Amino acid sequence: MVISRLFLSVILSSVTAGTTAAMAATGEEIASTSFNLVAATGKQGNLAAFFGDETGPSQRFRLSHVSDWVDIVVLQPGERFPLQPATVGESQAAITWRARGGKLAYGDQIAVWTAPLEAGAYPLKGAGLIAGQRVERQLTMLVTVPASRVSGGKLNGYPIGTYPRGFASKTTLTASRGARADRYTVPSGFIELSAGTADVRVSQHYNLKDFQGKDNAVGGRKYLFLDSRLVEKLERLIVALDAQPHRQKKIPLMSAYRSPYLNRAIGNTTSLSRHTYGDAADMIVQDLNRDGRTDGKDARLLFAAVAKLDHETDLIGGGAIYPPNGAHGYFVHTDTRGSIARW
Repeated sequence: MVISRLFLSVILSSVTAGTTAAMAATGEEIASTSFNLVAATGKQGNLAAFFGDETGPSQRFRLSHVSDWVDIVVLQPGERFPLQPATVGESQAAITWRARGGKLAYGDQIAVWTAPLEAGAYPLKGAGLIAGQRVERQLTMLVTVPASRVSGGKLNGYPIGTYPRGFASKTTLTASRGARADRYTVPSGFIELSAGTADVRVSQHYNLKDFQGKDNAVGGRKYLFLDSRLVEKLERLIVALDAQPHRQKKIPLMSAYRSPYLNRAIGNTTSLSRHTYGDAADMIVQDLNRDGRTDGKDARLLFAAVAKLDHETDLIGGGAIYPPNGAHGYFVHTDTRGSIARW
């Protein structure tokens, strides 16, 4: 996508020695270029504190390689990610980027962030002006643990299991949704879920922990894969339901990512469950029609919203209603496999 008249302004000399010293005292360094880039690198720290360093109202701006609906980017160690604002027409744009960890650089009219080799959650923030309007965008860059480190079906002791052979690794920056082989590619890396990353904001309504497998952590850690298209679909479903009298503020999830090991452990015989590929969720049905009961009518309302998105967006996938049993109530499955499936 081409950016018209994108200007990255020169860092002003008003960055004082006192400010630099204060940043250094927190374990961060400021590196600036002749363009409007500020790289604050250092150890991973409190994400809320990092993101809370701006004051005043601002408007969220769009990026070419990140959905407007999500606040994370999943990357492999050492992967480079372009921080390219979406087309702004003839408007001038001056964006300052700051990151804790990784490396920021300027190239080919855009800023580029290079992921560190260490897995983890790295906050990134862009702020500035577009057409005179103050704007900002906050992301958390999730650097994965390479799948090549899975040994004997385990990753650092956590049971992953075995993915079907015959499919190549799935890239994290973009996920193809074409041929069947593209939809069943093996994750190239896994997001590490720990006490320090569990509350990472994935989107407006969801945190990383909402997508974890329902099994026990090993050494305080779990691992998962998450496709951002699933997150976008869930957020769109919330908006669609909230626009109706049903007034849905968040759709709770009964199940999202499941490793092949966990998927088999709970009794599923298929080796191609979308849950193991990080783009499926089972949504708990709530009293959407506000009649004081949660029943099949509510399940059908949620399923109808899923079906509508499947037909009106490119977030196409499977959908099904599951009736209650002794272990759970109604739930609705959705995923973003790339083709419509019903069962």
